[in-house]
Amino acid sequence: PRHLHLSSSGSRPSPWGSTGALGPRSQRLSGTHHGYSSWSHDTKAPLSLAGFKSQAEMEARIKEFDEQPLGEHIRPHLLRASTLVVLFQSWFGVAAEEASKASSVAAHVREVKKNALSLMAFLINLADDNGNTVLHYSVSHCNYSIVSVLLDTGVADVNLQNNAGYTSMMLASLTAPDGPSGMEVVRRLMELGNANIKSSQTGQTALHLAVRHGRVVMVRLLLSCGADANIQDKEGTTALMFASERGHTHIARLLLERSQCDLSLADKHGRTALSIATQGSHTDTAALLKAHAKARAL
Repeated sequence: PRHLHLSSSGSRPSPWGSTGALGPRSQRLSGTHHGYSSWSHDTKAPLSLAGFKSQAEMEARIKEFDEQPLGEHIRPHLLRASTLVVLFQSWFGVAAEEASKASSVAAHVREVKKNALSLMAFLINLADDNGNTVLHYSVSHCNYSIVSVLLDTGVADVNLQNNAGYTSMMLASLTAPDGPSGMEVVRRLMELGNANIKSSQTGQTALHLAVRHGRVVMVRLLLSCGADANIQDKEGTTALMFASERGHTHIARLLLERSQCDLSLADKHGRTALSIATQGSHTDTAALLKAHAKARAL
């Protein structure tokens, strides 16, 4: 399988809270850092999970795996459960932490490519209990240099959703890169992904999220990557409706000018973008919508 979930414990901080876009922190991996050799002796990861009877046995298995010559004939489904856990813990320890370094991730990727090429896609798309891959974590940490390394492998599935229904593109739409290099990586990510995937939980797209959080740059980028502004979430809400609800007049203008927004669409409560703006006393937004509706009627 390309998208395997392995149990984990410990904590991994989320920029969006304990039950945010990455899922409950209590179910995320901790305890491994910088490869096999530096496994922490005070880790809270349960030994029973890895199938080891003792710390010594676990370390011996790690050493055995580390020294094992892996050829391209190796297949994920043939690996022992304990080996899979070692792979999981090592990979996430090296690549998914907020303090992870791109150079370490690149070195890890080179070793896998050299010794076990057939495991590359499996490893890159490996997910934890919350459905998060290393790509999810790297994007959420705004660690764009690592995101670039992952995309360079050519096997990262950027459309995978975590348990909260978020793809890495959706997470990227919530970020605010502070430099051109970060923005270029985000652009590359969005060009590789499907901008119109709907969250399995809410039915929202990356554009919905960017608009809700007032990310003007991301809205512009998503529209350039083919985001459909007329997609409705499970409540029937469009991106324009979110802009109207929040009084984001500048974003509403961007949506109206750069996409084929349907002003007549209504949500499940019968509300249109104009009625939402009016009810919210967002007079500037309402005036903009009225002007566009009038112009389109001519």
